[in-house]
Amino acid sequence: EKYKSSFHIITALDIFEHLSKPNNVIKNLYSMLHYNGLLVIETGNISSLPSKLMGACNWWYVTILEHKIFWNQKTIVSFLKNNNFRLLMIKKKIHKGGVSFKPIPFVKFFIHLISPKLYKIIMNYTKPSAVRLLNMLEQKIIVFDGAMGTMIQQQGLAEDDFRGTSFQAHPSPLKGNNDLLSITRPDVIEKIHLEFLEAGANILGTNTFNANRISQADYNLEESVAEINRCAVEIARKAVANYQSGKTAEEIQSDHPVFVAGSIGPTNRTCSMSPDVNNPAYRAVSFDQIAEAYREQAIALIENGVDILLLETSFDTLNMKAGIYALESYFEETGIRLPVFLSVTITDASGRTLSGQTLDAFYNSIHHAKPLFLGINCALGAKEMRPFIEELAHISEFPVAVYPNAGLPNAMGEYEQTPEEFSDIMSEFAQEGWANLMGGCCGTTPAHIKALADKIAHAIPRKLNPHLKLRFGETADSNSGPVIVGEGIPLFSGLEPLNINPDIGFLMIGERTNIMGSPKFRKLIL
Repeated sequence: EKYKSSFHIITALDIFEHLSKPNNVIKNLYSMLHYNGLLVIETGNISSLPSKLMGACNWWYVTILEHKIFWNQKTIVSFLKNNNFRLLMIKKKIHKGGVSFKPIPFVKFFIHLISPKLYKIIMNYTKPSAVRLLNMLEQKIIVFDGAMGTMIQQQGLAEDDFRGTSFQAHPSPLKGNNDLLSITRPDVIEKIHLEFLEAGANILGTNTFNANRISQADYNLEESVAEINRCAVEIARKAVANYQSGKTAEEIQSDHPVFVAGSIGPTNRTCSMSPDVNNPAYRAVSFDQIAEAYREQAIALIENGVDILLLETSFDTLNMKAGIYALESYFEETGIRLPVFLSVTITDASGRTLSGQTLDAFYNSIHHAKPLFLGINCALGAKEMRPFIEELAHISEFPVAVYPNAGLPNAMGEYEQTPEEFSDIMSEFAQEGWANLMGGCCGTTPAHIKALADKIAHAIPRKLNPHLKLRFGETADSNSGPVIVGEGIPLFSGLEPLNINPDIGFLMIGERTNIMGSPKFRKLIL
């Protein structure tokens, strides 16, 4: 239970202190490590390790059993650092000239080789690909794909395309149900995925933005949710396989690793606001209904092989919190955990979501989810998004993502920003050190993503720091010079954030009583 519950640095002393010695126990431990994406290698000669590791997982745990060639501590440390090892797990004492020393000093040393930012946010992911994603996160700005919806619109599809052969007798009109094309026109979706891969995308978003029970109710296709998600993941995986065909494992890993993100949109209902202006208390959907719909979709995405779960385009934080609850409860029940990517939509220059929250307040609301990426997408072009992505980069303890629209739409709803204009603005974000993942939303084409990928190919990703907390009212000169504050400061949020930092002084909770404001209260008092 100790090793399953959280991320641990495991040494021989841990193993033999808490477990018995039989081989089957150690074998089970190795199996658990491997299931969590950790590579365990046994060798009698440390000099033979590099060739065995080529093309393998980049987050390495190395088991050293015995050495025919005895090296001292300095030599081993130098070797592992030069070969990009992150951590050393030594199963037996190492001897030098008859003198033995324990492995603990090595473990303490190698803690400092792990990026402290990543170490803080590791969530004991059970998907092996998460390890490769974490490794890539340290090395470059990851490229996300572009718009699926507007790319589909360019295809000029008709009602028959949406019906295919499976839904010819369906009673409701289906044109516009883009998610359904994963079943009826998989060739169209695969072609779009391939174009984004060829443009340089590292992450593909599945064609499942509205593939949930609540949104599909508009087409009377609630019972097709699982099939839509299954087909969408299969198409994305097929596109990746076709793109990578003919390449060696080393080429794929070093040149263009690809991951599949299961897209989960906000649904077409809101938990926080009433659609009826005459009845402000009315809600078209409940928290539990949203959570149930998200859970159903997430299970279908997970079971069919996505690497990441993406809750995106959030206009209502309560909807997103229902999604977080759905994912976390499923993770807890099953023991499965995938990286989670959260993205909010700031609707206009006010800097607020549609439900009224500021970016700071939104951050406080979802901070507990500890997402692998936290981002902003949709509604705005890159130029209009600039102040908000800068703010997020200065308050977020998590890797920051940005994927704006191709500018603002014209009177006809068309996006006119060119790939060059889009990539120029986005590259400024990269130069400022604000982003760890960049891509495009509405109106962005493979040409936009290619221009972006080319511009940021050698950019340095945003530096992560778990103590970067400008939301506490303190100021840093730059993102590279974060403010260090104490841990354990309470964070609250309504439409605005409330951060109880040491400088806030005495805080009154509640409201002054006023007999003039409430006749009922006046009667009770008087």
